[in-house]
Amino acid sequence: MSADICPICQKTNQCAISAGAAPSSCWCMQSEVSITTIIRQYLLVNPELTASLADQQQCICASCLSHIQHTLPPEQQDVEIYKP
Repeated sequence: MSADICPICQKTNQCAISAGAAPSSCWCMQSEVSITTIIRQYLLVNPELTASLADQQQCICASCLSHIQHTLPPEQQDVEIYKP
């Protein structure tokens, strides 16, 4: 699958890096939430998606990130996962 496609919704992810632009210009770098934390929490709630997302080197889109963030319980939205 193409690096500019969101692995969740299959639409363009607007990734500046996959388009050859500087990482600092990507929407995800401007986000005020920890995208990695949100995705980790989402995968804890939806473990059946772990393999498909882990195998792909693609960014999710802003729309999917927003949806994920709003579907997680509030206590999981900004919590770092401790892994010893």
